[in-house]
Amino acid sequence: MSKIPLLLFFLFLGVDLSAQIGGLSASKLDAFCAGIVNKNKIEFEPAFYHFSGNKYWNNKRHLENRFNTPDSIWNVSGMQFRFTYGLFDRLEVGVSLPVNASVTSWGIKYIV
Repeated sequence: MSKIPLLLFFLFLGVDLSAQIGGLSASKLDAFCAGIVNKNKIEFEPAFYHFSGNKYWNNKRHLENRFNTPDSIWNVSGMQFRFTYGLFDRLEVGVSLPVNASVTSWGIKYIV
């Protein structure tokens, strides 16, 4: 019964929630046997990314041109890191952040 207040604390900790889970051991998020990182161990994963495009989806779910002319393109490249730590036998916490640490994405996974 003492785990419920802790769970509620973590659920309401974030002001802005998103659909993506960040920082957890990514190879096991959708697996049937969703294991966690071993207690007192850390998992580290660097990632490189590149996005390009000339269109975007607006708030009304319509695809629109990003620029006034069709010959322009938007490119974004970067690097990010993911750290996952096995806090307890059945709990891991993780964070994903870009190199400049401009935004972080946190996650917690508990094996019930």
